[in-house]
Amino acid sequence: MRCRACRDAPFTRTEVNVKTSLVRHLLATAFSVSVLATAGSSAAQTIPSAYRFIETGNAASVFAGHVWADPGVLDLGPTAAVYFGARYGIRVTGPIVLEAEIGYMPATRAVRDTVPADTALRTVGEADQRVLLATAALRFNITGPRTYHGVQPFLRAAGGVAIGLGGGGAADEQVPADLRFDFGTTFATQIGAGIEWFAGRTFTFRVDGGVMLWEYDTPLPFLFGEEGLNRPGSEWTQHYSLSAGLVLRF
Repeated sequence: MRCRACRDAPFTRTEVNVKTSLVRHLLATAFSVSVLATAGSSAAQTIPSAYRFIETGNAASVFAGHVWADPGVLDLGPTAAVYFGARYGIRVTGPIVLEAEIGYMPATRAVRDTVPADTALRTVGEADQRVLLATAALRFNITGPRTYHGVQPFLRAAGGVAIGLGGGGAADEQVPADLRFDFGTTFATQIGAGIEWFAGRTFTFRVDGGVMLWEYDTPLPFLFGEEGLNRPGSEWTQHYSLSAGLVLRF
């Protein structure tokens, strides 16, 4: 028989043990749920990378800009003019891209002649001097095959030919044939840098700036006489360019 004190107690020892075990189980369950929720929240809070991989390996583009051309010390070559064209690029590996470019510059040049009975030079008019440039370039992407915040800066070196078109106008007809400047076809090179902005995966926007070099040959009669001895037979000239273009990537 149970004593009266035991009968009057609110809970028996067995009941207390059962309730204590139940409380411990509930606390353990709550702690497990809390840990899992915290881990899930931490996994969801990943920091997005500023770099994005470029999936496309080919690019075709059109561009337009300006060339600040140097006519040379004798003022024979073309002057500043607009410049436009197209290029195609293929990513070879990692940061390396091979590009082919063709550009056109519709410029003008001074027509020069010797002063009669002297060897000094004078300008008698102006003629068209269109220039066609065909080059192959090696482009090095500074961020590799990725963009940084949607932007990819690059360095570029190119080599090819510059072909003179035009001439033979009314001003050229005023001077003897052997005194007429002939741009001809000459080796051309370019070094520069640029930046490409990836507005999307298909279309991007590109800006290029650089320095072009090509050579002029001086008409032989300009080298005669006392003054002619101080004139260069040929001259490498330096030209600055800036262009912007729209790129289609695929």
